[in-house]
Amino acid sequence: MRVEAEQLEAKGVAAQQTGQIEQTGQIEQIGQIEQIGQIEQIGQIEQIVQTQLDAYNSKDVAAWLATYADDAAQYSLEGEIIARDKAQMAANMVSRFAEPDLHATLLSRHSYDNVVIDHERVTRNFPEGPGTIEMLCIYLIEQGLIARASFKLFNKRLTPR
Repeated sequence: MRVEAEQLEAKGVAAQQTGQIEQTGQIEQIGQIEQIGQIEQIGQIEQIVQTQLDAYNSKDVAAWLATYADDAAQYSLEGEIIARDKAQMAANMVSRFAEPDLHATLLSRHSYDNVVIDHERVTRNFPEGPGTIEMLCIYLIEQGLIARASFKLFNKRLTPR
């Protein structure tokens, strides 16, 4: 009897361990599925920002504006309003896109939840001459469009003549 009880107890422990292993496997699968969903979401939010960057470099105002929500706004990182709505954004971009040397180069991109942060170097035609400036661009993505963008400009350098 005692041997049978020990065997039954051992089988119970083994069954419990098997159940734990199966549960762990299911948890790992759920974690992998969630991770895949997060990766897909990051890919989608990065894609809208990449589309915006491509339109910027193509100087295509309509395509660039199409990446922004109707009620989107742009700010400096310090909180100053750059553009309250798409009409102001369009007016700003028409003059910017007139610069012959305008081109943004992506230096790095990081995504967190529904936020994309780009570090770019932009070649510009400044009033004092051609040069580059670096930008930190922070995009808040909602419903597949840029809802808010904040920018920090730094390291302005004029091209030596």
